[in-house]
Amino acid sequence: MNKILVVEDEKLIRQGIVSMIRRSGIPVAEIGEAANGEAAMELIAGQQFDVVFTDIRMPKMDGLTLVKELRKLAAPPVMIAVSGYDEFNYAVEMLRAGAREYILKPIERDVLVRLLGRLEEEISQKNATEQGHISIGYQQLKYWMLNDLMTAAETDILVSQYGEWFFAAEYVVCCTNNTKGIAASGEHHIYLSDVGAHELYIIEANDEPDVWEQLLQGRYVGISPRHCGLRELKTAFQEAADARQEAFWRDKRVIIYKPSEGTGEADIPDKDIHLTVQQMGSSQEKAARRYISEIFYQGRRGSYPAAVMEKSIRLLLQLLQEMYGTVLEMQPDTADLFGPLYVHDCAEKLEQSLNQWLDRLSEKLWRDYDDYRNKQKIKQAVLYIHENYNTDLNMAVVSNAISMNYSLFSHTFKLYTGSKFVDYIKELRIKEARILLETTDLKIHEISQKIGYENEKHFMKTFKIVCGVSPTEYRKNMLHKTNK
Repeated sequence: MNKILVVEDEKLIRQGIVSMIRRSGIPVAEIGEAANGEAAMELIAGQQFDVVFTDIRMPKMDGLTLVKELRKLAAPPVMIAVSGYDEFNYAVEMLRAGAREYILKPIERDVLVRLLGRLEEEISQKNATEQGHISIGYQQLKYWMLNDLMTAAETDILVSQYGEWFFAAEYVVCCTNNTKGIAASGEHHIYLSDVGAHELYIIEANDEPDVWEQLLQGRYVGISPRHCGLRELKTAFQEAADARQEAFWRDKRVIIYKPSEGTGEADIPDKDIHLTVQQMGSSQEKAARRYISEIFYQGRRGSYPAAVMEKSIRLLLQLLQEMYGTVLEMQPDTADLFGPLYVHDCAEKLEQSLNQWLDRLSEKLWRDYDDYRNKQKIKQAVLYIHENYNTDLNMAVVSNAISMNYSLFSHTFKLYTGSKFVDYIKELRIKEARILLETTDLKIHEISQKIGYENEKHFMKTFKIVCGVSPTEYRKNMLHKTNK
């Protein structure tokens, strides 16, 4: 139970009732006190009470009059009459006027505890039912605000079903980005999450500054003008969303919606966006990055209308994703960049995320390009080796021939061929030696020189290590196989 009000002109009796309520074991957030009906009405005018215990005979405004006044409220509290034995007729009148029941003085603690228990259960069930009804209403409102196809008849039904809990007074709609945090509706505002990419705070007009300070501090917010009634909510939402769009691109904390004056609007040619995307990873990349930065800068200055900024940046992100998304394999930390634009606080935050993504993209593109160039150079090196393996060949000679750093060549050669340079040369020469031994009558020292070994003994030793037999034995074995 949230709040209980005890209305009793005798102070000791009033304080006794308050004390029994506090010691009843029933959770009550706040207990108010009033000495008569007039004082009670002043308290109730500024806050909502769940239950009112009221004496019957009091100065200024008695209990019967108080009950009648409370019945006029849009959401009257549960009213309990507190009467003496000689006031039964008055108690009956109060029941007829709207009191739920009455309890007799002096109040017995057990009677009060049982009554509070019943009221707590009843109010909890009522609140749960109302909250469920309101939650469904919130979903219906979100669907209505985002759906342009609802008919006037459907709108009428929605207003009739959910208009009763909506603000009767003027309100404004505050639109900001969806933080996926925890928020809740309050007495003077309604909170709606996931309205597109937005969060909405529908705030009673007189409470705007207080709610802004409490809930929207540091946020980038678009605010509608004042509206009245549930039927105007859709218009208010669109105005707030338009103002939020403006606040986003201009990097301004708060913008209140103003109708467009329809002046001429600058544009960003689509062809320039296409060219910028194509320049990534090329010698023109710095110019492309400067152009993107300039677009955001001009957007903050207001040189481009918000609608133009949104169209162009959406196109830019779409083309980047289509052309380069697979390059970075769309890592999870980049997902928001290509989701709804307005999940970001403002354009500056979007630009920061975009630049970080472009930095990673550029690094990957240039690294891949370097890998490609290195691979091409190693292909040249392999071709050079095959053409010159019979000369005095070493790694310095080959790396110079393809204009590649000696250390980089050593690492890259093994990376792409799977062999160290010396092993690759040795295997190639021995392979050629076997062919010559099998197909020619050349002497061993002639074969040695023909494949690049000036020292015959070095050749013979290397051949035996690789093939397991000497060159002469290898030739005999091959000749024997051929004659079989």
